[in-house]
Amino acid sequence: MSIKEKLPKVADALRLLFPPNCPSCGVESDCEQSSQSFFSIWQADGWCQDCRVQIDPQNSDRCLHCAAVLAQPSPYTRGCASCYRQQFPFDFAVSVHNYQGLLRDLVIQAKNKRDDTLMAQLGRLLAHQIKKHPQTADSDLMISIPSHWKRRFFSKGFHAAALIAQNVEKMTGIPHSQRILCSVKPTLKQGTLSRTARLENVRNAFACKHPKRIVGRNILLIDDVMTSGATMSEATKVLRRAGAKKVIVAVIARATSVD
Repeated sequence: MSIKEKLPKVADALRLLFPPNCPSCGVESDCEQSSQSFFSIWQADGWCQDCRVQIDPQNSDRCLHCAAVLAQPSPYTRGCASCYRQQFPFDFAVSVHNYQGLLRDLVIQAKNKRDDTLMAQLGRLLAHQIKKHPQTADSDLMISIPSHWKRRFFSKGFHAAALIAQNVEKMTGIPHSQRILCSVKPTLKQGTLSRTARLENVRNAFACKHPKRIVGRNILLIDDVMTSGATMSEATKVLRRAGAKKVIVAVIARATSVD
């Protein structure tokens, strides 16, 4: 019997020993109602079907310009109602879902409680989305949005973007580096600012420490949430100037409005 043929039996044994519990609601995952094998669910941390549908819609229309999940196909040639007037410098964008409902609650919970495990599980969901898109197939280097040392100090070292990227790396094999892009000025939290203020807040906030390492590379740029796109755009410009060939943005959630 080959290893491939043995996997279902191994999965059954794992189910008996370690019943997967949904990291969101805590209930035991119902593998029989899922289109996936138990083994793949067990590896993906056992999100139950009810929660999985809410945070990771499988058959939704998506805007490849800004990563928003759409209620219906966009009528615009490029972008959607949220972004068609914006000229983002990155090539493509992907998210798990919009920043709303259960996914919003989980992201806030993971950040406020500095929950490494939950953020890692959300990162694995993003990895599944990244692997679905052929546009990401040639990505050969992953960079997480850096956090200024002062923010890392006060957050006791918790760095959401890096945690997400580390788990994406494990599932995709795309190497992750935290040493290429750095934060060179402290910034205010983007969530408290208007669109114009967000752009000014991150202006000249990043620098490329090792440009030779990204010349001609296809970069996958990781963060937890994208709203106005100011942070991702500023980082992309720095990477482009340093010689990156392509920049693809990947985030857990896409927020589609700014006060």
